[in-house]
Amino acid sequence: MTNKSFIPIVKTAAILLISFVSPESKGDLLEASDVSVLWPLKASSEKDKVFLKSGDGFCNAPSLSEGSILPREDFENFAALAFNSSQGVCRRDKSLEDQFFLAQDEELLKQDVHLALVKGIAPTACNYTSWKVTGMRFDPCRPSRLQADPNAGKCSNVIRIVAQPFEKQTNGLWAVRDFTIHLAYVINDLPAFMSDLRKTASIARQVEATEEWEPKWDSDPQILRPHHALRNELNSCDKPFSAAMRSLLKTWATRKNLFMLSWMTSSFGLKEWTFGETQVSGEGQSFKPGQILGKQFINFSDSLLQEGKQSTTAAIYPLSGASLAKQLSIAALPSLPESESSAASRTAHIDAIQRVLDPKKISQSQSDCVSCHLAPQILERIRSLYKTPNAIGSGEFKAVTWPGFLSDRRTFSQLRNFGYGPQFQLSVNRRTINETQDIFEILSQIKDK
Repeated sequence: MTNKSFIPIVKTAAILLISFVSPESKGDLLEASDVSVLWPLKASSEKDKVFLKSGDGFCNAPSLSEGSILPREDFENFAALAFNSSQGVCRRDKSLEDQFFLAQDEELLKQDVHLALVKGIAPTACNYTSWKVTGMRFDPCRPSRLQADPNAGKCSNVIRIVAQPFEKQTNGLWAVRDFTIHLAYVINDLPAFMSDLRKTASIARQVEATEEWEPKWDSDPQILRPHHALRNELNSCDKPFSAAMRSLLKTWATRKNLFMLSWMTSSFGLKEWTFGETQVSGEGQSFKPGQILGKQFINFSDSLLQEGKQSTTAAIYPLSGASLAKQLSIAALPSLPESESSAASRTAHIDAIQRVLDPKKISQSQSDCVSCHLAPQILERIRSLYKTPNAIGSGEFKAVTWPGFLSDRRTFSQLRNFGYGPQFQLSVNRRTINETQDIFEILSQIKDK
């Protein structure tokens, strides 16, 4: 999602570095999974081949309805915008259905109609109690390395909560729906937050020591994977680390700190996606849906992209820079125009997309939703048009990668930044892995001094 709305709280590198360094015991030192926390969850309680343990983990995954993460009133206001919800029920928009009953997807995009909603979305999205926290990312203030970034030198210390909806099916298995909410909370007292995070990490080390998971990785503080301590508590509720994480969220993920909420929802067919963003005004005292790019959402159709047709909301085309406007325009053509057929044009287009996919890019740099989440699909289409071999992802990692993520290339989907895809497929953005690694490189430099 776009990050240009981050509150411009400037922090110096010195403050950040001091906050990470702890003179306390090794048990308080942070690991990668303490900074980017992924809750281990499963469809059933049966022992599996990934976590090697029984239990589904759901009693340890906080609900949005707990504490102050997102009060019901705020959720209802948000869901009315994103899901056409009323009192917890996803309503069919009869006026849209009547007006666009026979309309093709291209027409719906041109009219800026909420594509996923018209195509139909699962009712789980509107159930407040269905939403579970699946991830928490700490995005510290590190001034942008992108010289062209107008916000270079300005950033906020932020924790980002990732939430997804789940439902228990009649066969007793959990199902995850292809929707996500990202909630961003500003941290106004970084030293206090870091102190709490280190205390939580200390509890994690104790819980992790009770049961070995993967000997090769258990002693590696830099590997990013589903949290080992949460894995050890997979088959039990209200255990030490689970309670510590709930306490951390209750303290810092509060309404007064919430300043941005972004979202993605898909249609029943999983071929149409709608992205949006809302702003929380009055420093959390009131929740008023805002607009992104002059409206409240952006559409994308994967099926249209593969057919070489206009595949995203027309209004985003005039954008420049990281918006991939030109590349989207090219990708939406059935064949390459003569003006774009040269090797130089091919290189320019692929390079433009790769800049968005760059895993070393700082998370708080500006970019629109479609660019960030769907760049791989756009790149695949561009390569297809130029008949260039697909080489997405080669050589992009600088951090050690957990084998659980390597088992399926789709687990690196840019669409699913950090969490679960259909069939409980673990997913992590390539950039997330390397951003997390950056923190530990900073720690290493300080230790050397």
